[in-house]
Amino acid sequence: MTDFTRGSIWLAKSARWSADGTEHKRPVLIVSNNKYNSNSEEVICMHITTDVRHECSLMLDYSHDMEANRLVDASAVRYDAIARYPVRIFEKKLGAVKEEKLAELVKKLVALLSK
Repeated sequence: MTDFTRGSIWLAKSARWSADGTEHKRPVLIVSNNKYNSNSEEVICMHITTDVRHECSLMLDYSHDMEANRLVDASAVRYDAIARYPVRIFEKKLGAVKEEKLAELVKKLVALLSK
């Protein structure tokens, strides 16, 4: 069984993200806890983008925020782009984010959802 743990970054494939219906791939960060992940065929993710200037994105510093990294371009996590995805669409693991960065993302999300 593949290890879909909180903080891991995966390349996901899905036709839903393509305007013309062709297969498209994008990196996603798993944010659901490991208990949820181990008992489900789906995980909760935040999208990773190269649009590092978006107002609801948090930049990834590869030398500081990552435990492992196979992302190529400068990237940020969109904490306003959260979705549940079936693990069957994950193609390969690209890296992992440190727990401190996850805590920062959760704090940003809570602030976004608060009054």
